[in-house]
Amino acid sequence: NTQLKNLIVDSSQKYNIHVYKATGVILENVSLINALNGGMLVNGAEVSVNNIQTSDNAWGGIEVSRGNDVDSQPTLTVKGISQHNETVAIWTDPKNGNVPTINGDLDQYTVEDITAETDPDKEGFKYYYFGSADNQD
Repeated sequence: NTQLKNLIVDSSQKYNIHVYKATGVILENVSLINALNGGMLVNGAEVSVNNIQTSDNAWGGIEVSRGNDVDSQPTLTVKGISQHNETVAIWTDPKNGNVPTINGDLDQYTVEDITAETDPDKEGFKYYYFGSADNQD
């Protein structure tokens, strides 16, 4: 049960925030920018974000996955208004088990299921692009 509020995390060598096998983690009005990997890694954890902002992270905004030797299923709940400038705002990696759970205010995203035809190395991933299908050209 950890809360981070009104915080900017900038220019980490991997992920700006790595939540590992924790529950009850809440990020509110947090900006994650310029990480060499992703803005945040939800690794076998339960995390809720409210008004999250990610920008200029090399791999994308938020990764939700389960690493080696992690038994717990990762869950990300999105609340409020998000802002992302990366191509992929949120992505799930099905490695080591079931596809992670993403829920909440998801109407601000367009979701793509990655297939072998789309990208053989990322088959089974889900990509969440910022902006609803209704708002994209």
